[in-house]
Amino acid sequence: MTSIPRHLRPAFTDLFRHLQRGKYLERFVYFRGHYLLASDGTTHFSSDKIHGPHCLKKRSRNGGVSYSHRMLGMALVHPDFREVVPLCPEPILQQDGTTKADGERNASARAIKDFRREHPKRPVIIVEGASAPRDRVSASSSDTASASF
Repeated sequence: MTSIPRHLRPAFTDLFRHLQRGKYLERFVYFRGHYLLASDGTTHFSSDKIHGPHCLKKRSRNGGVSYSHRMLGMALVHPDFREVVPLCPEPILQQDGTTKADGERNASARAIKDFRREHPKRPVIIVEGASAPRDRVSASSSDTASASF
């Protein structure tokens, strides 16, 4: 599971580059030249019986075990449009943390680092899911993660 998104990344970066060159991304500017970058974790596989070496393992209160694959999805969004511009998903890995928030936080850090590497000058306001850390609102450079309103 860990290598699959890396193999997919060129398809997402090519799509983004194509949309950028065609000026399609300009319509996604939301606030003072910034884009909205939405992210949230999701489960795309879950089972009490089927599992593999890359599955996340979760114990329930009654002692049962469930296995799943989770990912952090990210996209440029605008409240006036139904369309979004998807970015490469980031897997949430077992070593990312023991809680849902830890896993999303660590996957988010990797995804933002990749976004900044690929788009160092694109100003974004990051909108994260409910279990995300509350102190990260915006990241407009590779070294900062602060809000400026």
